[in-house]
Amino acid sequence: MAQISFEIAMTHLKNGGKVLVEYNGQKHEVVTESGFVSFPIELAKNGLWFIGE
Repeated sequence: MAQISFEIAMTHLKNGGKVLVEYNGQKHEVVTESGFVSFPIELAKNGLWFIGE
């Protein structure tokens, strides 16, 4: 799984890709089942972002 910057993560997400962010020792998808984007805001610049598989 490739680590990416926040800016690339948001572009990838906008283009329909799957994006994950790591917090509390686990990777979480940023798009919820209801279709909303959700992640702790402090991770916008300091989080570990990944392209999903």
